[in-house]
Order: sequence, then structure tokens, then C-alpha cells
Amino acid sequence: MNKTNQHVVFSLQMLLDTEHLKVYIHDMKRKELEKALIKRGWWFLRHGGRHDIWTDGNRQEPIPRHAEINEKLARSILRKVKKGRK
Repeated sequence: MNKTNQHVVFSLQMLLDTEHLKVYIHDMKRKELEKALIKRGWWFLRHGGRHDIWTDGNRQEPIPRHAEINEKLARSILRKVKKGRK
């Protein structure tokens, strides 16, 4: 492989790595997550040390008190919330 091909392969790999990062670095606004919780019948219960505690009356879920929440964490929280619905 000559230098030009190596550069193209390296550039393509960097592009793929960057696209991969974009998928996982996207954050969800806390307000968006709270709206999704309310839509599913959850409500704010109390403030914890670093998290707000939300409940549906039977279960409780800690929600980080940050302006933006990692997308993977937000999806995980919403999956847990969804599991208990009937």
C-alpha cells in the first residue's frame, strides 16, 4: 500500500470513528427526559443528594440533576420506566 492509499484509509478510519462518537455523545436535555417521564405517568418525588427521585407510585428512579444527560443513560432510564407499564 502506497502513502496515498494509507492516507485515504487513515482518513476514512478517522471519519468512521468520528461518526461512531457522534452516535454516543449526543446528550438528552433533562427537561426532555422529564417530559417523557410525565407522559408515562411518572412524577417528581423528592430531591436526593445529586439526583432527583421520580416515581410512578410503586417504583422509584433516580434522575441525574444535570442540564444534559448522556443519551445511553436516558434510554436506559426510559426502558426501565417502560417495562413496568401494563
